[in-house]
Amino acid sequence: MVEMELPEDIGSFQEAERKRKEAVFEAGKDLMNQVMERYESWILKERKSFWKKDQREKKFQTIVGEVRRKRWRVFDWKEKRDRTPLDEWMQVGNEKATPALKQSIVGASVRRSYRQATAEVEQWTGVKRTTPGSKEREKMDESIGYIKNNREGLLPSKVPMVRPSTGSGCP
Repeated sequence: MVEMELPEDIGSFQEAERKRKEAVFEAGKDLMNQVMERYESWILKERKSFWKKDQREKKFQTIVGEVRRKRWRVFDWKEKRDRTPLDEWMQVGNEKATPALKQSIVGASVRRSYRQATAEVEQWTGVKRTTPGSKEREKMDESIGYIKNNREGLLPSKVPMVRPSTGSGCP
């Protein structure tokens, strides 16, 4: 249930809408944290090859806003390497933004500049993204399935933008 505090004098309709939006996004962040916690608990019990090492805090930029979370870093003795199962499941790697947020920004960018699109997404989610430099733009183009062609600019690659998960998910 989403709850929000309204003063005796509610004020304008726009103020009430803004408060409602904030309450919904806070509830969305809480729910996102619960989902993350449930997945992490499940995967750590499921995978016997994981040894817990430590917890590290990370800010995830999601379509419901920025979510802070301490997540487990583990050593996978079968693969002989450190892993962060939550980051892998969310497909964020070393980045902060989730694929769904990136896709929202890219979708909005099709109709307007990246700067305008990120401002629009910030209004929806509260997540602030900076305007990337040339190297960051190139990396973004590659991550969303575009390859650089010197003569013809950016061309779609044959790699799909988002690959569906094939592994077992969280119960």
